Amino acid sequence: MATPRDRAEQEYRLAVQSLNSGRVAEAQERLRAALRQDQTHANARQLLVRLLLEQRAGDEARQVLAEGLEANPGQVTWAVALARLQAERGEVATALATLQKSAPAGQDYADFQGLYGNLLARQSRHKDAAEHYLAAARLNPGEGRWWLGLALALEADGRGGDAKEAFARARAAGNLPPELAAMAEQRSR
Repeated sequence: MATPRDRAEQEYRLAVQSLNSGRVAEAQERLRAALRQDQTHANARQLLVRLLLEQRAGDEARQVLAEGLEANPGQVTWAVALARLQAERGEVATALATLQKSAPAGQDYADFQGLYGNLLARQSRHKDAAEHYLAAARLNPGEGRWWLGLALALEADGRGGDAKEAFARARAAGNLPPELAAMAEQRSR
């Protein structure tokens, strides 16, 4: 006898077949059916969210991600995706609450830490933002965005000397867009 997990996997496979045949609406229904069988079916949830976002159905995508996080708060990528969608709507406090619920699982993920820092900076919580940007920079030292975020947070927190060093690290990473690289170079002096 098939378990709910087995039935969810079967619905997922049928959804992929439907999608490959260009039947997007049918694929979405199959993915929803898979999630009714097994809320924790990660592939079904991720594919459904992707399809919803492609169709600009952001409200439903947020709902699908929120339900997934209720079932599995350790899914860091879902927490980051949901928090980004919430922040895009100007719901910074809600986005922070989303990340807070998944904070234990997000400790070792640079994107999680960097987004957390960005949201804290938007609330003028610069000291806290700097801590998260520093964590992101330690996890992925070659990513200029994290160094730039750290530099801006340190500068806003009145730590100019530390900020200059972080601006220099941001510029040295070599992967910032030209206008941000120029700003980092100017402020590192």
